[in-house]
Order: sequence, then structure tokens, then C-alpha cells
Amino acid sequence: MQLRPANAERVQVYLVGGVHPDARGQGIGRILLGWQIARGCAHLALSEERLAAWLRLDADERNPGALALAERAGMRPARWFTSMERVVLGSAGATATPLPTRLPPPGTRLVGYSADRAEDARLARNDSFRDHWGSTEFTPERWEQVVAGECSGRICRSSSSRRRAGGCSASRSPRSTRRTGKLQGFASSYLGILGVVRDARGRGLAPALLTAVLRATQEAGLERVVLDVDTESPTGALGLYESVGFVPTSRSIDLVLDVVWSADLAQGGSVSAEPPGLRYCCRSGRPALSGRPRRGGCVLPGRGVAG
Repeated sequence: MQLRPANAERVQVYLVGGVHPDARGQGIGRILLGWQIARGCAHLALSEERLAAWLRLDADERNPGALALAERAGMRPARWFTSMERVVLGSAGATATPLPTRLPPPGTRLVGYSADRAEDARLARNDSFRDHWGSTEFTPERWEQVVAGECSGRICRSSSSRRRAGGCSASRSPRSTRRTGKLQGFASSYLGILGVVRDARGRGLAPALLTAVLRATQEAGLERVVLDVDTESPTGALGLYESVGFVPTSRSIDLVLDVVWSADLAQGGSVSAEPPGLRYCCRSGRPALSGRPRRGGCVLPGRGVAG
């Protein structure tokens, strides 16, 4: 469970979890999601930001049980994401087409990622993703966590002004380890970041960065590059990936549950959270049982209050 600012107008809590296929149908998912919703509201009650908020999770369309569970809890579909793959190294059952060549435009060069360029890369990423739905800014601490174990990385810079123009990062997928590779059936890298700052778009920087990742993955001996893309991205990312040979493999849905702040909770009153029986409030910055003094709370519209 992660609390992050979505933008200047909203905060959000990510709900992450799942139930093993062999253990489904026993009510475990319902209990876990109910606990997450209550705890998510408790996290929001501790937040100093009194903004509109929501609880957010993603569910694969191939798991209809998870989708139904989220909707029964009051969550609504908000965004669709497409998972895509590009074969870069041929293997049994998969043929690799030749990789395209996309050179950076004149006046711009690609440089490899290194620790001394971390801040440049972080700022380029934050600028690039300002108009992406639900995106959050990377702090230096979170950036250090994200880039650890990367397979390849590039920063796109203007050679004349050394101004950062974009960047990308791809990591070896944990699913491609010897232990779990059989589940996936191939070794891969995951393209987690690819972005170009707003005033540098439209010059061919993104294709240059993308093909650099494809080649680096191939050189690392991995068979495919995998990514997830917002199907409604305003940057045209879906078309970019299709243009270099990526094909869709599955879709997932981001579902949200809106939460709003209630200023009058600071004066007391009953507190309830979804599902019934799970109650939280704030006192001295810590979650506690309901019925004690609290500084504020959040409301699930039509579903009661969580403090």
C-alpha cells in the first residue's frame, strides 16, 4: 500500500495485492480488499494534504473475479492500460524481426545512465510525465529505488546546451529469473520509463530512446521487451510502440474509489469504514480504534466515514 500525490489537486493510495489461483473463491480477496480500503483511508487521514483523494488498484481483464470484487466494493473503472511485447531475440515459438534504426535528431545525443546523471534523469522523467494520467513525481529517494537493477538506461540531451530532453529506463523482469521463467516462457526486460520533456517533443527523440532499449535488451541476451501503456495517453505512445513492432498481449483496468475530506470530523462523531466492522481514526499521528479524539477524517461517498 503506497500513499502518493497524484498531482496538485489529488492524493492517492495504491492498493496492491492478489490471491493465489488455488485459493480463490473462499472469500480471501474480499477480506483483503476490505482491510486495504480501511487502511487506505487511515493513511489518508494521516496525510497533511487536505485534497480530493482516491484509492486505486489495477486488475487484469483476464481475472474477472478481481474486477467483480473491486466493483462490489464500490470502485469504478477509470483507465485502461495495454500490455505489449516486442521480440528482439528469436527463440522457439517466437521470431524476431529486424530492429529499426532511429538516430537522435541533430544537436542531440544519447548518453548512458550513471549515478552522476541521476538528478538529470529524475527531473527529465518528472517533466515528461506531467500530463500522464495518475502520474506522480519521483522524489530522489524513490528514484534511487526505481533505477536499482536496471538493464539499460539512456538520457537524451541537447549537445549544444546540455539541456536534458528526455530519458528511458528498462529493467530485467523478475519473472525472467531461472525460477520463474517457466511461468512466462521467455526472458525479458521491462520498459518502465520512456519520456521526452514537452518542449522537445516532435523531433524523433522518443523513437531514438526506444530503439536504444530494444538493442540493449538484445545485447543482454533477453528475448523480449515488455511494457504497459495508457491506451488514452495524450502523447501518442501507443502508436509509437506499434510503429517499432510492439504487439498487444493483454489489458488491465485501473479502478478507483473516491474519497473526500470531512472537516467536521475533528469535532468527534461516529466513524465507520468499508467494509463494516473496520474502524479507524487519528490521534497523535497514529491509527487507533474509533471513538477516540481525532484530527480529521475522510469520507467514502455514500459509504460512511473513515478517520
